[in-house]
Amino acid sequence: MCDRENRRLCHFDLDGRYVRTVTQHLRRPCQVSFHGDYALVSELEGRATILDRDHIPVAFIGDNPKKEQWANYDLDPGAIKAAVFSAAHGCFMDSQANIFVSDWNQSGRVTKLSKVGWS
Repeated sequence: MCDRENRRLCHFDLDGRYVRTVTQHLRRPCQVSFHGDYALVSELEGRATILDRDHIPVAFIGDNPKKEQWANYDLDPGAIKAAVFSAAHGCFMDSQANIFVSDWNQSGRVTKLSKVGWS
């Protein structure tokens, strides 16, 4: 479960039992998508993160250095560089490990990142 305002992920098993809370390296997580032993987390503050099965970050994707663009709904999507996120809200990893991230802004923007060299 994404607990965006407390900057954490609350992990439960399929029976609803608490497993653990992940609190490090997260910027307002919004959604999680899984592929094998990896979890993709979209973060409202300008990036997406890939975590391994131990909840350790293995990659930060689309990390936006412009904090004024983070979680900024009124931002013109044309002002955001390609493959950089302003407010990564939704995410999905398909069966080939391609990554899709939707930015939350006035008109929306979906970015596809194709898998290259990792599994």
